[in-house]
Amino acid sequence: MNRKLAGHSSRVIFSFAVFLILLGVFLKYSPAVFSFTNASFTWDSFGGGSWTTTTNWNPNGFPNGIGDTANFGNKITSASQVTIPDATNITVGSIFLDDNDSYIINSTGPNNTGALTLDASSGNATITKSAVGGGNHQVAANITLNDDLTITSNVPADSSILTIFSNISGAGRSVVKAGTGNVVFSPGGTNSYTGSTSVNAGKLTVNRVNGPSAFSIAPTGILTGTGTIGALTTTGGTVSPGDSVGVLNANGNVFLNNSTTFKVLLNGTTAGQFGQLNVTGTVDLGGSALNVGIVPFPGTYNPAINDSFVIINNDASDLITTRFAGLPNSGNTFPVGAATFSINYAGGSNGNDVVITVVPTPPTAAHVGVAGRVVTSSGAGLGNARVTLTGANNNPVTTITNSFGYFRFDSVEAGSSYVIGVTAKRYHFDSKLIALEDEVTDLVFTPSP
Repeated sequence: MNRKLAGHSSRVIFSFAVFLILLGVFLKYSPAVFSFTNASFTWDSFGGGSWTTTTNWNPNGFPNGIGDTANFGNKITSASQVTIPDATNITVGSIFLDDNDSYIINSTGPNNTGALTLDASSGNATITKSAVGGGNHQVAANITLNDDLTITSNVPADSSILTIFSNISGAGRSVVKAGTGNVVFSPGGTNSYTGSTSVNAGKLTVNRVNGPSAFSIAPTGILTGTGTIGALTTTGGTVSPGDSVGVLNANGNVFLNNSTTFKVLLNGTTAGQFGQLNVTGTVDLGGSALNVGIVPFPGTYNPAINDSFVIINNDASDLITTRFAGLPNSGNTFPVGAATFSINYAGGSNGNDVVITVVPTPPTAAHVGVAGRVVTSSGAGLGNARVTLTGANNNPVTTITNSFGYFRFDSVEAGSSYVIGVTAKRYHFDSKLIALEDEVTDLVFTPSP
C-alpha cells in the first residue's frame, strides 16, 4: 500500500512539473493572452503592422491589460499604421508617442470595429505626445474611457499636431488637455463622454460635436475650433472661435473672466469667413479683452466701410452682461490695422448679439508748434520766465524762456483752444486764449501796467 501511494505521489509531482513547464512556455510566447496589469511594451517594428502581432513588440506579446503602457518610440522610418483587427478591443492605461515620423493607430477590417478601452490601474489614463518627436501622430480607433483621460502634447508648434479621429465615449468621464502643443478633435466624429473638458495648457481645437461636456479654460489654455461644446467658463487663456475662422457653438452658459482674451479673425463678411461664438445660453464677457485681427496672406479680405460681423451670436432675448475691457458701451471704437471698428452689444435680429462694424477712421489731429517771446516794458527779452500752456484736458505743460525771452512748445495738438500764462518775478502778465489751428510763432507777452 505504501508503494502504491509512493507511485501515485511521484506521478502527481511529475504531472505538476510538466504543468509548470507548459505554463512557462505559454506565458513566454502568449503573454498578451494571459493578461497582467501595468505591463509595458514598446513597438519594435520599422514600419506598421497589427497591434496583436506579438513579434511587433518588445517584449514579445502586446499591451492588452488594465494599466498597460504602449510605447511608440523612435523606431519607424516613415509614417506607419498600427492596426487593431475587427471586433478586437484593446485595453491599455497609457499610449506614448515619440518619433519624428508619424504613428497612426487605426482599426482595420471590413467593419472597422477595432477599438481601444483606456483604463489606468490608478490615476488618469493618458495619451502623450513627446516633446522630442515632431511627428503628426493620429489616434483613429474609437476610445471608451473607464477612467478620466489626460491628453498631452508637448511640442509647441502647429506643425506638429496630435489628432484624435476617434469617437470618445464614457459616462461620467472627463478629459484634460495638458502640455504646450496642439491637440485636434477632428471633424466627423462625436465625443459622448459626459464629464468635463479642461484645457489646462496649450491649444485644443474642437472641430466636432463634443456632446454635453462643459469646458473650462485655464490661464495658459487656448480653445479654438468649429465644433460644438457645452457650457464654457474661463479663468484666463484665449477663446478663439473657428479654425482660424468659422463658428464655434456653445450649448450652455458662457462666462469669460477679466484675464481672458476673446480673439476673432476676419477673412470676409460671409458666415464662416470670420470667427463667431454661437451661444445657446447666457453670455457674460466679464471684462475680458477683445482681440480682432485680419487673416494674413493668403487671406484676401480688406475692411470696407459698413462691413459688419456678428462675433457673438446670442440666442433668445437675454442681454450681454459685463462687457469687454475698454469697450464698455455700444458705439465705442477701436483700431484694427489701418481700419476702425465700432462695437454694438445690442445688435443682430434679437437685439442682443455682439456686432462689430467698420466705420470711417477719424482724421488724426495735426501737431504744431506754439512759440513767442516774453519782454519787459522796454521791449527787452525777459529770461527765466515760466510759460504754461493748458488745454481742455487741464494737463498743463511748462517751459522756461531763454536769456533773450524766447519760448517754444512742440507737438501741440491743433484743433483745440489753449490758455497760455506767464509768471516772472516783479512782473505780472495777462494770460492769452488761443484757438490753435496752425503753427503759431509770434506770441508776445508784455507786463501789465
